[in-house]
Amino acid sequence: MKKVFYLPLLVAVLVLSSCCKTVPSFTKLIPEEADIVLRLDVRQMSKKSGFTKNDKMKDKAREFIKNEFSGKLKEKMLAILDDPAEAGLDLRDPVFVYNATESKAESFGVVGAVWKANRFTELLNAIAQEWGEEKVHTGDVNYITLQGMLICYTDDWFFITSFNEDWQDAKAMARDIAKRYDSDKKSIADNPGFRKMCEKKGLVQLFMKGEAVGELAKALIGFGQSYEYTDDWQNVEEEEVAEEPVDPSFETDSIIWETDTTTVAIEDEVPPSESDMESDMESDFMSDDDEIQKSIERLLGFRMKDVALIFDFSMGLGNAALTAQLTPVADAAKAQLKELDANLGGKQEGFCFRLNFGMLKQLARHLDQIETSESVIMQMAAKFVKYVELKYEGNCTMALTLKTVNQDKTPLQSLIDTVSSYLDLL
Repeated sequence: MKKVFYLPLLVAVLVLSSCCKTVPSFTKLIPEEADIVLRLDVRQMSKKSGFTKNDKMKDKAREFIKNEFSGKLKEKMLAILDDPAEAGLDLRDPVFVYNATESKAESFGVVGAVWKANRFTELLNAIAQEWGEEKVHTGDVNYITLQGMLICYTDDWFFITSFNEDWQDAKAMARDIAKRYDSDKKSIADNPGFRKMCEKKGLVQLFMKGEAVGELAKALIGFGQSYEYTDDWQNVEEEEVAEEPVDPSFETDSIIWETDTTTVAIEDEVPPSESDMESDMESDFMSDDDEIQKSIERLLGFRMKDVALIFDFSMGLGNAALTAQLTPVADAAKAQLKELDANLGGKQEGFCFRLNFGMLKQLARHLDQIETSESVIMQMAAKFVKYVELKYEGNCTMALTLKTVNQDKTPLQSLIDTVSSYLDLL
């Protein structure tokens, strides 16, 4: 009897402990070269949104499924709507989406945990039947190709990436991906910046390697320069050039010079190929690119590859916050980041800017007198948002906080309520 009594308690402990895994084991599937990784806590997002308790939204979703799907897929989707576990995925662990521009493996992927592989197989087979695709190939590694995507999975994890059937082998790809899970090869899970991101456990996190941040900065700088150049170029007036009459006896293919001893044919100069021009442009761009990179690093005092940028989005009752933290991934950048923190004033003397939305009410009333549509938007914003605040929190971390008027619901719940109020009008 005691064993039966303790069984529910044991299950509850297992569920809670599974939610506390800092870095899930399946992140070994993400290659070390991944420069951008997005972490999504789907379970927490669903809870914070209040979707599961919003009967109106669920009824609309149920109506959509009945109208858009048929057969087994419709039955499966309706079952998942009532119980997400029917999908076979384990949403107690987060889902990761990554991009790796320099990776020899897949440059894009979605990785997560599997709850019950057989239920996931049922879902995928129902989708394949609806779309007229081949069913799941089962084995040590299950895999299926759907609409240009490869989905492979085991009893522990799933992996989704892009797939081109013209030059890729689905079975070989699935096996190569599975090998990474059991190998000792380095992965993104070994990156200290990535591990630090996983410790935050917010709704959404974004990890960017310093090189990716640098590329973004260079792209923005390059865009500004190209835009300025284009703008100037558009203001230049073209000079008219008078066309010279063409001699019909003149041969364009070659010019023949006759001498006393021999005849020499001089062919037209061959114009440079498109690939040669692209190569020259790329070479010039790379040289400018390197200068921009060095200028950024001289300004900051550290190499971009020695740091990472972590974005963390969290939400509570009546507030939402987005923090951006610059963190070292190499010892070489630790001292420089401390110096940067000191220059920004640290936690005690850091800057803080706040924008109160209450003033929009007065402005909206004034605009009402002259009958402008902007007043409606301002009134809605004033009823929804109390203030927005940008604050430096020290340790190379900035936080953007949104405080809502309704303190009894999360901002996402308020947004869902707003959307659902308009569903009756559709």
